[in-house]
Amino acid sequence: MNRYDKKNRLQELNQEIKDQMKRLVIEKKKLEVLEKTYEHEHISELPILMFIVDETLPMPEDEYDRNYELVYYLPDFDEVKFIYLNCRYDKPNKRLPNTLDLTEKFESYGMPKHIFPGSIRPEYYIKVSDAVSNLIQEIDTIFSTKEITSWEEVGNYLKHSEKIKTLTENN
Repeated sequence: MNRYDKKNRLQELNQEIKDQMKRLVIEKKKLEVLEKTYEHEHISELPILMFIVDETLPMPEDEYDRNYELVYYLPDFDEVKFIYLNCRYDKPNKRLPNTLDLTEKFESYGMPKHIFPGSIRPEYYIKVSDAVSNLIQEIDTIFSTKEITSWEEVGNYLKHSEKIKTLTENN
């Protein structure tokens, strides 16, 4: 290969690199837009707060260093969400937007009020799964027997329903 061929080949490669970099920038912007759209649309219309568990380690400053794990069911995504709050950095009453607090209705499941940090998922997930299963059954019943047109109506019905307590007392 003579030097002109090599020089031309290097220029072509350099141009390909520049073109590829431009395509990467464009694709990265597309990805960012998709991620923002996903985050915007992945906000539940009816997050149902089922359990609040204190995961604070006993220590002298535990009034300042309170840690909680909040267990939500997001019925519009059929998803369980665990949110960990450290009161040093988060507000102790911080909730997801439009939260329906049904913690009193799920007390009979026997979820402990205080556990070792991080043990809610492996040790108590069966209780969470049972609570979610009963909640799903109740929501399915509401949709099949009532004239419900929105998640807000489902929330209002669940808030005033005594049937959830009845379901949980059987466990």
